[in-house]
Amino acid sequence: SPSELFIGDTSLRTAMWPTPALMAEATRKGMKIIAGSDPLPFAHEEDQIGRYCFTLNTDFNIQKPAASIRTAIKQPDSTIKLAGTRNPLFTFIRRQGQIMREK
Repeated sequence: SPSELFIGDTSLRTAMWPTPALMAEATRKGMKIIAGSDPLPFAHEEDQIGRYCFTLNTDFNIQKPAASIRTAIKQPDSTIKLAGTRNPLFTFIRRQGQIMREK
């Protein structure tokens, strides 16, 4: 159900690509997209942290941050907004090359 399954989007997907068909279909069915930056361990990518994320207007319990977020995104009336940017094409190609070399 839309309150139990969330679609993840990543900054690694280039900004030039349109929304994938399955992601668009999930959104039409009421599922929410949550976004995040890739935590890949490449040197000198500290500037990538937090470049793509989601925002949520909710009460936040600093003692239980994960539980606060989980509770908030499961609420049917919660509004999640995507913020930041995904990678430009050149960065996407470079990072994909790094991933393949690591394999």
